[in-house]
Amino acid sequence: MSDVSLTLSSPLGRTTFTVPAPSVPSTWLVRAFGMNSNKGFGLLPAPFRFSFIRPFVMNVQMPSKCKIGEQIGIRITVFNYLQTEIEALVILGSSPHYEFVNVETVAKAESHPDTNEHHHLIFVSISLLSAVS
Repeated sequence: MSDVSLTLSSPLGRTTFTVPAPSVPSTWLVRAFGMNSNKGFGLLPAPFRFSFIRPFVMNVQMPSKCKIGEQIGIRITVFNYLQTEIEALVILGSSPHYEFVNVETVAKAESHPDTNEHHHLIFVSISLLSAVS
């Protein structure tokens, strides 16, 4: 779900507008009222609830800028909001414009890091309603 379309009625017709759905689980409460010269004032008896949950979301954290030769860290978190476990293959594509630095599990890179220019394939198994970084 990428966008949410809402339709409003007016004396001159209907108006539809589109709102981007949030990327994190959210709930919106919508309240409404209407006025009419014949029927008077009307109020929605209870808030209308919109719940948004994207079933599979990736969040990438990285600097917006870097210098030539600089080593940066990129953290990718994969969220599973489904009611079942899923398996995903995250592919970090190769490019002539950068190299990957292999970092140990304790996040230490050596002064002469082990680098490569190949794709990095990361297989993750994500439990229901959880995340993996």
